[in-house]
Amino acid sequence: MTGFGRASCESGGLRMVVTARSVNHRGLSIAVSMPAQLAPLEEAVRSAVRNRISRGRIDLSVTIEEPEMPERQIVDLDRARSVLAASRAVAEELGLPGGLSLAEILSFPGVVKREGQGAAVPDEAGLLACLDACLDDLCRSRAAEGEIITGILLERIAKIGSLLAPLAEGCRERLQERFSRTRERVERLAGDLGLDEARLAMEVALLAERMDVSEETERMRSHLAASAALLEERSDDAGRKLSFLVLEMQRELSTMAAKLEDAADVMTVVEMKNELASIKEQVANVE
Repeated sequence: MTGFGRASCESGGLRMVVTARSVNHRGLSIAVSMPAQLAPLEEAVRSAVRNRISRGRIDLSVTIEEPEMPERQIVDLDRARSVLAASRAVAEELGLPGGLSLAEILSFPGVVKREGQGAAVPDEAGLLACLDACLDDLCRSRAAEGEIITGILLERIAKIGSLLAPLAEGCRERLQERFSRTRERVERLAGDLGLDEARLAMEVALLAERMDVSEETERMRSHLAASAALLEERSDDAGRKLSFLVLEMQRELSTMAAKLEDAADVMTVVEMKNELASIKEQVANVE
């Protein structure tokens, strides 16, 4: 499922910003981008993501914003003495009065230097806490999309069920009619040709059984009910369980299509297959 999460925190003298984007992916793929000083923590970061997310491509980014530290000024006394001595030597040589004032000496390049307070050290506990907050945000985003996907899947499951019910009833009626017609023809042939009526009746029954889709429709109903239950219960590993049920339903529909002869019935099965294909595509994104 797709989603986005972001969190920021200050720890160890650093302000860290963690962002995570997820896109649809059959398995779990994690890409991490972090500053070099955080490289030793990459495996801990990956482990934290794996503990929270089981499906999707996760692009994780960690940036560090070093706060502005107050600068301190350092006076280079050796440089100041050198400047003062040089100014006096020039004054004596040229017969000029006095020398440089204190303000003039301090303003001379290199006499006063500015230094920061030094780089802060990244804090592992702080980073993982920030990551956890980011993953909370990401999971909320993914859950919101999950609600939408769940609604779509339940609608498609209901649509297949609405197509299956009249198909099963119609097939049962048409099978009975065909069985009766075929039996009448067999009885006439048996009488005209002197064939074994019992043997022919058994062959007709076997033929009817090969055309019967009642078992397939019952299994379809069971799979549809199980799929809806998984979605409504938000069960663990629902995505993989749904993927298995989709494969089973594809198999049942293919068997039904091979057995059916009525063109309208075959088209109904094709429509159910189309709905199931859409379900399969969405199920790949369900965690």
